[in-house]
Amino acid sequence: MAAAHKPLNIDCENCGQSNPPSNAICLKCDASFAFLSKPTSAWEPSDYSQWLFANHFQLAQLAAIGGAPSLSRSHQLNFYIGHFYYQVLNGGMWQYLENPCGPDAPKLVEALVEIGAPRTAAVVTEALAFFPNGRPQEDDEERAISIEAIPEDVGQRLDGLAANLVNGTRSPEDLLRLLQRRCAVLESNGLQ
Repeated sequence: MAAAHKPLNIDCENCGQSNPPSNAICLKCDASFAFLSKPTSAWEPSDYSQWLFANHFQLAQLAAIGGAPSLSRSHQLNFYIGHFYYQVLNGGMWQYLENPCGPDAPKLVEALVEIGAPRTAAVVTEALAFFPNGRPQEDDEERAISIEAIPEDVGQRLDGLAANLVNGTRSPEDLLRLLQRRCAVLESNGLQ
């Protein structure tokens, strides 16, 4: 069993309340943290989503303070893949690349390969070819100019591929399941 990030609080997906990691329900709204109360082999897709949410925003705050390299490997995986997952669901792959997390895309590709998502890694890698040296620029304006220069048909094709791969119900690569499994292995080996 086990959520891979035990030391972190549990952010409620329903109301956002931060809860002690031992809680089975939210202190504020009584929402159940179902992913904590059953073995991961019995998790439903919503449990993986709740697990990612419970950890991701805290990791973003920790990364903002000390940088992503200061996080444990399982936390880095959650951080890089979580950013991609949420941005693609919210506004597509180009939104991910245009946002401040865009320059981290090469680290995202490494994370995707590590969890066993080569198709998603290949789509992101193909998109990175449109940036100088295969890496989105640190400067927001320069990055936006590179994205605007991508032919519209290519951009739409890559965005559609990314959206289909991120959507766990249709994807041949269930990113959240793969992510949780890799984090659990790292934790069980003491490499959290």
